[in-house]
Amino acid sequence: MKKYFFVIVSLIGLLSCSSKPFLVKKLDQTNLSSPNAFCYVDHKGETIVPLGRYSQAYTDTVVTIGFVGNNQSEILAIDIYGKELFQVFKNDGLPDYESNGLFRIIKDQKIGYADMMGKIVVKPSYKCAFPFFDGRAKVSINCETVTKGDYSYWNSDNWVFINKKGQVLPN
Repeated sequence: MKKYFFVIVSLIGLLSCSSKPFLVKKLDQTNLSSPNAFCYVDHKGETIVPLGRYSQAYTDTVVTIGFVGNNQSEILAIDIYGKELFQVFKNDGLPDYESNGLFRIIKDQKIGYADMMGKIVVKPSYKCAFPFFDGRAKVSINCETVTKGDYSYWNSDNWVFINKKGQVLPN
């Protein structure tokens, strides 16, 4: 037990001495039953994202970007200053996972890609887009979602592969 206490105190000490800004999720101890009973404070202890602004926190410590949920059931990326960057693609109800350094984002019902620094790398322009794998992603500008019971998938006759610059790759 003393070992864990020492590790936690050391980690807090290291983080508080850091000159690089970051955010830490802080729970409202008086209202733990509420899903939005959290705020984000900076490395100085000042509140950057106020209590109740978001309904869900997917990230405990924001070093570059973090993921939060709003009351419209969207997942958003925020930076270390609490600024909303873009909407994040949902994967099984959670923020899309990073693959090959990128994850999917959404704007105007189109899918694109961003990196973990919060930079949009491929602007949202695809109706369907899979995660990157081996430096390429399968995308389509016209596809449909087919649902069978609890399972759904994308169907298109016009799939192409793109690279991380958004350029269409030859077959």
